[in-house]
Amino acid sequence: MMKAPPIHMTPQHRTFALILPLLAGCLALIMPLAAAAAPEQTPPRQTLSFRTESYPPYNFQRDGETVGMAVDLLLAIEHNMHAPLRREQIKLGPWARGYQFALKRKNNCIFSTTRTAEREPHFQWVGPISDTIVVLVARRDRHITIHSFDDLKQYKIGTVIKDIGEQLLTAGGIAIDRLDRLSGRHVVASSLTKLQKGRIDLFAYEGNVVQWNIRQHHFPADLFEQVYLLKRGELYYACNRHSDPAAIHAMQQSLDQLKANGQYAKIIAPYQ
Repeated sequence: MMKAPPIHMTPQHRTFALILPLLAGCLALIMPLAAAAAPEQTPPRQTLSFRTESYPPYNFQRDGETVGMAVDLLLAIEHNMHAPLRREQIKLGPWARGYQFALKRKNNCIFSTTRTAEREPHFQWVGPISDTIVVLVARRDRHITIHSFDDLKQYKIGTVIKDIGEQLLTAGGIAIDRLDRLSGRHVVASSLTKLQKGRIDLFAYEGNVVQWNIRQHHFPADLFEQVYLLKRGELYYACNRHSDPAAIHAMQQSLDQLKANGQYAKIIAPYQ
């Protein structure tokens, strides 16, 4: 059996053989440090779900399609974020139901929502969408004058369940049994009909929405008047407080960009 010839190492080979274990040890120390220093990969944004009510001109249905200032603005916000939201994915239904979804279910949002101190801790907010006024409406020929909440205690007041008008009244000390509480898709028209027929004395709701419904449902233009301002505020998209913060932040950034580049003004113009 032939023996392998002996390996003759040059001085360079011997030096490399001595250094190699040292290099391996250094790499063993450096690799964990490099891995720890590497930035963590950002998880993808979670998808938000949106619910709304019939609240024209902000959100409503026309020819079976959900439209309105806040709807068109939301679609533009999501498009600007490269998020795949379609108009038909926005669910329109009774306010009370949508409000409960947003309160209790992560990544659920409700709009258009008046931002108040009472509501503040229950949601994450994106906006504002628009200015808003919450008013009390009466028949003009009743000549009702309101100076304070104490004056309201003698009247039967129509409200929408969980709506800002109802919440403002009860927070101001108006007993729930003084309220004619309704819920449903055509609640504003129903309440205005009750007001017209004298079944309620006042109706608490968003002033612009009331005026839109008066025109759309052909009530006489001079039949009603606004007799008291309950609140002046702003409308927002209100999302469950446990919703993905990255998605909320991206929405707000997108809305701010639309306002800065002039697209916001173009979107809301047809509804003003």
